[in-house]
Amino acid sequence: MIYNAILTIKKNVIVKNYKTIRKQVGKVPIAIMLKANAYGCGINKIFGLLYKEGARDFFVANLSEALQLKESINTRDANIYVLHDIAKENYKIYLKNKFIPVLNTCANIYLWAEKGERMPCLIHFDSGLNRLGLTLQDSRCLKEDGILDKLNIKYVISHFACSQNDDQSYTLKQQKNFEQVMRLFPEGTKFSIADSSAIFKNKKYHLDMVRTGSALYGINPTNLSSNPMKNAIEIKARVIQIKDVKKGDSIGYDQKYIMPKDGKIAIIGVGYADSIMRSHMNSGAFYFNGKKLPILGVISMDLTTVDITRLKTKIKENDLVEVIGDNQDLDAFGASGKTSGYEILTSLSDRYIWKFK
Repeated sequence: MIYNAILTIKKNVIVKNYKTIRKQVGKVPIAIMLKANAYGCGINKIFGLLYKEGARDFFVANLSEALQLKESINTRDANIYVLHDIAKENYKIYLKNKFIPVLNTCANIYLWAEKGERMPCLIHFDSGLNRLGLTLQDSRCLKEDGILDKLNIKYVISHFACSQNDDQSYTLKQQKNFEQVMRLFPEGTKFSIADSSAIFKNKKYHLDMVRTGSALYGINPTNLSSNPMKNAIEIKARVIQIKDVKKGDSIGYDQKYIMPKDGKIAIIGVGYADSIMRSHMNSGAFYFNGKKLPILGVISMDLTTVDITRLKTKIKENDLVEVIGDNQDLDAFGASGKTSGYEILTSLSDRYIWKFK
């Protein structure tokens, strides 16, 4: 069978990236973010790969993701933390499977204190992202109420809003906010706030556990031009058809690109159903033998048109062109479409032939 596109996830590169982070944080535990199908790369495969490398702490977004891991969890020393999605209707599933809930609200805390049978939990404090998490006032009220003493708290966590930025003033403000919360808990309580970017910014953010996700696959966790991570993702797509076009011809839907002169185009077998964003219209490029092939016109659901007019290397139907790989990584391809590598990564399509090697 001929596939229109091939996605290769490089296990050895993911392991190297993990080891780079390990070197950065020393003996501090590294938690692996497995949400969104491990950022589009296969939740069970990434779990197994990094468990073998010594990872024991894993985060998922919700209960359905935790249940996807159920068959892979063949050892009691793997901790599966669920970032949100605990309620009266499902708390027994946590107890049965020994999933560890992240408690974001006062209601969550009272529920787990009553029903959790002293099983471990995490408490999430909102230090300034204004997303999920308890406020400082919530934490003080809970402390005074004594309810926190009824919980088996494994970690207290928070999350930075802009730790990747050069300007660390807001990150430091969040750190100070978090330190106020830390003082509410007894000695020996463990804390975590560092994401991939914070890991590389300042060791004071590492605390008792760091959490990493996208950096494992090559997303740059810093704002430096020299990325400490290596690209672990390769996408190649097939040339479906080659056409000669004339000056004045329009390319694709809505005539969003008009040929300025006679030329040649190639129709490639990937589109917005395959993580090629519509924002790549007339923006960005694919590559063939290291040569840039500019994207022309609107991205279709299954197809993208590229300009091969200036290509000196012979290209023919069924040849593979590079979407992501040696010539452009996730960050570069995302930026060329006015989005981020995160969005490209987490939207990886199940229509690719997948190679995990």
